[in-house]
Amino acid sequence: MINISLIPKIEKALSFTLNEMQIKYLTTNERCTWNGRKSGYTTAYIVNLALNTKIEIKLSDLRKGKYNDEKRDINYNYWFKQEFGYVRDLLEIQGLNVVKISTC
Repeated sequence: MINISLIPKIEKALSFTLNEMQIKYLTTNERCTWNGRKSGYTTAYIVNLALNTKIEIKLSDLRKGKYNDEKRDINYNYWFKQEFGYVRDLLEIQGLNVVKISTC
């Protein structure tokens, strides 16, 4: 769960405004009713995962799709890993504490 005070920093890092459902999900971990594709869930999920400093993510598990928001094919695994890394880097550049990635 993310403190509401971090939302402006997250939005600045991403260069866009989060929608109401994304903010609700990030600040309460409540699974909202998403309206299918392009609803913003995956972005919110990635931000939430990237800001979870209570865990350490193994790069090999990330490549295998262990942290994906949904199970899909290997192409999705590749896209998710790339998108997660990009968002994580943007958040870190903005000065937010992000999840550690281990290569072991």
